[in-house]
Amino acid sequence: MLVATPVKTLALLALVSAAAHAVVVTYNWNITYVNTNPDGFMNRRVMGINGQFPPPATNVTLNDTLAINVVNQISEPTTLHAHGANFTYTIFIEQYGTYWIHGHNKGHYVDGLRAPLIIHNPAETYHYDEEYTLAFVDWYHEDHSVLLDDYLSIFNPTGAEPAPKSALINQMPNTQFSFVPGKIYRLCIINMSTLAMFHIHIDGHDMNIIVIDGVDVQRTTVKTFPISAAQRYSVLVTTKNITANNFLIHGDMDPEMFDTVPDTLQMNLTGTIIYDAASPLAPAQMID
Repeated sequence: MLVATPVKTLALLALVSAAAHAVVVTYNWNITYVNTNPDGFMNRRVMGINGQFPPPATNVTLNDTLAINVVNQISEPTTLHAHGANFTYTIFIEQYGTYWIHGHNKGHYVDGLRAPLIIHNPAETYHYDEEYTLAFVDWYHEDHSVLLDDYLSIFNPTGAEPAPKSALINQMPNTQFSFVPGKIYRLCIINMSTLAMFHIHIDGHDMNIIVIDGVDVQRTTVKTFPISAAQRYSVLVTTKNITANNFLIHGDMDPEMFDTVPDTLQMNLTGTIIYDAASPLAPAQMID
């Protein structure tokens, strides 16, 4: 005879309740060109959603149905749908975790057609108070078509991949995240890059890895970890009890991913954890 423990019973009830309250979550995406200058160095045309760049994150819950109504208003086909047509994607959500949606025709996601997809689990294993998504990307100043032509050119006989011009968090430079003392934050970290690998660490804070690529893992405390293109991690971060300092989030690009590293490429990307806007930055920490 199988006897359910209280923990198993609560988990089962949570899943049954979630299934009972599952809904259809609908997003309307109008894909157009948008002009932007996210790294502050060069204005360029990118692909946006509903006139917005960066494209907004998509949030759903396990057992929901995700419906994305897509209208293509760019000048060429994209794999989201046929050129000049409307299309509805219907996705039954049967797993949870941190993912991302992106265009897959040629290099459309290099041109900005990429956005986080966060699928929440009603029966979370770990407690946390708030959640942030951190999407790390490398950034190019040229359209993907120009990059592809250069890559395939007879004047590039070694097949060297084009190096990015900069890197961004959530498609912005120096992105800020507000932390409140005494809380636990879940950071959903995604590498939405074309090529770059990042090494992640946070000054003054440990990270507890709980999910890798949508799979629950044994909770592991780390100072730093690498994340390659398309990978995703979820980490828990316990905040300080005081607001005397603010702290940098580091995403250091790995030079081994590039055939050559341009002198102008800043390899060390940072965001900022803000406890108090009036407080100074804590000294940056070097992690081996």
